[in-house]
Amino acid sequence: MSRGIASRVRPGDRFVTLTTNPELYFFDPLPDYSKYGFEVRLADSVFDGAPITWTINLDDETSFEIENYYLPVEALVGALREAGFRDVSVHPLTLAPDPTAGDEGDYWAEILACPPAIMIDGVKG
Repeated sequence: MSRGIASRVRPGDRFVTLTTNPELYFFDPLPDYSKYGFEVRLADSVFDGAPITWTINLDDETSFEIENYYLPVEALVGALREAGFRDVSVHPLTLAPDPTAGDEGDYWAEILACPPAIMIDGVKG
């Protein structure tokens, strides 16, 4: 997959992706993300290719699932480097303060403490 992506990115251009955080398998306990409009289900044990199923709840009656698979961060970064990307970096999720939001208290605490996704970027060599 990384080679296919690299074939579509021009030298010097940046590739950015959002993907499932492999650390989900090591959060103890796995947070309940339902207040954010999604849920995450994991296999009983972690292994390369273990399923990670996201259920996105659009409203009380409509949802859809996305199935992703566990690979350690080192494997994800290594595949991009082998495909010709340099300066590959992994970034945790962060939230910029919203001056119009008021005091949100601890609303985002679970996502910030146990981020369900990470961003990875790199520059095509």
